[in-house]
Amino acid sequence: MQLRVRTGSRHARFPSTGGDTPAADATPDDLRAPDDALGLAVWRMLAEALERGVPPPAVLLLTAEHAHLVDIVPLLKDGEKLDGRGVAGFASVDGVEAMAAVGVLTRRHRGVPSGRFALAFLEWPDGRWWLGRRAVVEAEGPRLVLDPLAEVEVERAVDGASKPGGLGGWFRRVRLEGLRAELHSGVEN
Repeated sequence: MQLRVRTGSRHARFPSTGGDTPAADATPDDLRAPDDALGLAVWRMLAEALERGVPPPAVLLLTAEHAHLVDIVPLLKDGEKLDGRGVAGFASVDGVEAMAAVGVLTRRHRGVPSGRFALAFLEWPDGRWWLGRRAVVEAEGPRLVLDPLAEVEVERAVDGASKPGGLGGWFRRVRLEGLRAELHSGVEN
């Protein structure tokens, strides 16, 4: 399957992750600041995209030099549920130091839609993760905007929070299942 990938310089927008393996004696406080710096940079990218319209769901692959934004709409089942195995394969791309899923999701309660929210979820190869989410509301026309009455909710693995269901576990899955994906540069017409 071929997916659309946009590649740019990582340094222009996203701070370093400091490598994929923290020091053995690193404390949650040691990790919180760099995790927040990268998480909030990804969150700002999503918020800016929302100002232009509803962005399609995407995966962001961060290497030491590049940021690769992958349009994952073809990996959605029934237009909304994500193919976790297909997304996990991206964690196998050479040099990926962190990976993020971004987009606007529908919150469901017992299968019934109960609101929409913007979400940025990051994961590192060592299993750390960072989640930012905020409610969105309809604006004039078919636009969505961040709810001005809501704050960005941030959760982190380093704070002992439970990982949200259906997100992450990508690097672990690559190791256990031997998944592989490749990025090829090409010219779009």
